[in-house]
Amino acid sequence: MSSFECCKQGTFHKGTPKGMETTIAGHKAYLASISHENVPALLIVPDVFGWKLNNIRVLADKYAEIANIRVYVVDFFDGEHAPYDDEERKSWDIMSFLGKHHPRDAAWPAIKKVAEEIKAKHGKLGAIGFCWGAPGALRLGGAEAIADAVAFAHPSVTEIDDFKNLTKPGLFLCAEVDQQFPEEKRVAAEHVINEKKGAFFSKFVYYPHTTHGFAVRGDEEDKYTAEAMGDAAQEAALFFKTRLR
Repeated sequence: MSSFECCKQGTFHKGTPKGMETTIAGHKAYLASISHENVPALLIVPDVFGWKLNNIRVLADKYAEIANIRVYVVDFFDGEHAPYDDEERKSWDIMSFLGKHHPRDAAWPAIKKVAEEIKAKHGKLGAIGFCWGAPGALRLGGAEAIADAVAFAHPSVTEIDDFKNLTKPGLFLCAEVDQQFPEEKRVAAEHVINEKKGAFFSKFVYYPHTTHGFAVRGDEEDKYTAEAMGDAAQEAALFFKTRLR
């Protein structure tokens, strides 16, 4: 089994998104907290389920409400995404998708362009990446420092240089069982961040008994997983509420 199979697993959540659809830098986007004016902004770089997934839109609404920020969930896949039908997703070829939409250098120009336009509108910018979106979010907090603070949950295709190059505060939400970010990668990343000796605030949060994808696609009918999802959402919202002021 491919190590990327975990990236297409998960459940679909209830809840009704409160935002609206718009465009930013030529990309379709979901905009949360449309009533907020002159506030910092957060860019969500989503996983392979894309910008239309109900889960990520409801989560964006939660971030916006708690942190009093405007949140953008952007389509970086030109309308494509993992199937929402469980049976269809079983035979979906994630490797073919990643060949077309690789999350590192191939995705960077679009992520950078969107981030720069959002920052120009709002002044302060945060970025959080889930799975596919993690490398891009980390790079926004790297040498070019487009974002003022960055975060990820259960990242995919990260490299140790992503952490070496980080220059802005970071929040890293980590699952216990994660083929894409196993313990050895997490420990190595923590070591790199610790070597920066407090140059900027960063925090790793480890969630035992969770699996890759839990922060967005965890089973909300499972009490423990639901609590972990809620805690991860609160951690991220409060992190950006503090770091973007």
